[in-house]
Amino acid sequence: METTGLDPRTHEVIEVGVILALYDDAGIGEVIDVYSALRQPDKPISTKITQITGITNAMVAGHRIDAEALASFLSRADLIVAHNAAFDRPFVERLCPNLGARAWACSSQEVDWQGLGFEGSKLSHLVGQCGWFHDGHRASVDCAALLRVLDTRLPKTDETPFHYLLRSARQARSRIYAQASPFSAKDRLKARGYRWNDGNDGRPRSWWINVPDAKLESEIRFLQDEIYCYEVEPPVVRLTAWERYRIE
Repeated sequence: METTGLDPRTHEVIEVGVILALYDDAGIGEVIDVYSALRQPDKPISTKITQITGITNAMVAGHRIDAEALASFLSRADLIVAHNAAFDRPFVERLCPNLGARAWACSSQEVDWQGLGFEGSKLSHLVGQCGWFHDGHRASVDCAALLRVLDTRLPKTDETPFHYLLRSARQARSRIYAQASPFSAKDRLKARGYRWNDGNDGRPRSWWINVPDAKLESEIRFLQDEIYCYEVEPPVVRLTAWERYRIE
């Protein structure tokens, strides 16, 4: 997906690319359909965005995305995979308000790329380390490149990154909000993997982290013993693939 900026509340989608492929526990199967469309935004595309995406105002002039057609296409998927689902899902759901609840997975955050021998999770790096080259920042091209990377057989494990992603998507997690945590603890929280939310998206204004259910109790103990220094029950939200990355 390509957009005019980073904020789904103020910026717009200018290109969507989706590849529909079969899959099972053995891995990714054949591609059965592809959806690709450009969209002319209400405001002109900035020079900066054109430099990043290669999409010009002339390219999108007169084009639109049929939201109902896109929603119908996506509804055929049992699992929607995006390489930055926290970015893509809010844009998609604002573009297609009738999409309804769908299960999402993030191939950037839910695969331990470094643990699998890759230097990072950026798509261009993953493609390069697999020995390929692609002209990135066009939606359909990125989708095809990601599909190829996810379906790459890893010599050390004889599995593909998709196997790891699928297992992760099936696991529930819990999001802990460290509300009203001391300002002096911000560096410790950040170093532990907590992220800051400013409250503008409807979620609590606080530091937060997602943890596997098996680590929920120990993470709460960490907050009680090392952050608050007293017994506290922080807000916890249970997340499955249906809730993760969604608009609040």
